Amino acid sequence: MASIISSEIQGETDQISVINDGQRLLQKIKTEDFQLLIMDFILPELSGCALVKEVRKIKNSDQLAILILTGDLEDKIIAEVIENGANDFLFKPYQRG
Repeated sequence: MASIISSEIQGETDQISVINDGQRLLQKIKTEDFQLLIMDFILPELSGCALVKEVRKIKNSDQLAILILTGDLEDKIIAEVIENGANDFLFKPYQRG
């Protein structure tokens, strides 16, 4: 999924980083200036909501936009993601336009 999305937006931005570890992501956010975070809701060591909460402790929504990818259509999950600081969400499966 990361390779599909990164290939779609390549050329639209100067730099794309693919990070597959929540703790590594939190460290990178502290030291690098990202404008957009696209992340899956389901992650190996942290839930998407937990990671969004941690990211928001470091960067507010004016500093970093967060787009969550989810295959879950439950309104409760979507509301929870937005309440925890995500800017928006995109349903999976993602298809090239």
